[in-house]
Amino acid sequence: MSFSISFDSGSPSSDYEDGYPRMMGTITIGAAVERFASVTAMWNQATYERQWRNAARRLLDEGVALLCTDFVADRDQSSCDLWYMYREEETVYIYNVFLLDELRPDTAFKDLYALIPLRSEVAGEDISEWTVPVGAVQAWLHSTSA
Repeated sequence: MSFSISFDSGSPSSDYEDGYPRMMGTITIGAAVERFASVTAMWNQATYERQWRNAARRLLDEGVALLCTDFVADRDQSSCDLWYMYREEETVYIYNVFLLDELRPDTAFKDLYALIPLRSEVAGEDISEWTVPVGAVQAWLHSTSA
């Protein structure tokens, strides 16, 4: 089983009603492949990718983390597409959630981790769950750090 997260090659596109530029990307969790669109007005490509690597390290060190694939925050509203990650022994459990109006424009990486609920609060909810071996996340992190 594999794990990866990355942006497609190319420049951000502004072909959206709200005018925010976005980059398309893909997250692979085992056999599941999910596409996402990341707004690059608040965080640029490098910022998202740095957050993903930091999250993988945190997961391996502390057993819980999240990946952010979309972050928009201004005076009027905020939204964030997150992937909660929980390590239990040699398995990583991953859940995709969308948060609305819970973040400020100056939200930092470390502030995101305060949003992670206990796995017991997420598991069993009407939410998709994916699993991958810890080694798959380690392999992805190693491949992005080379």
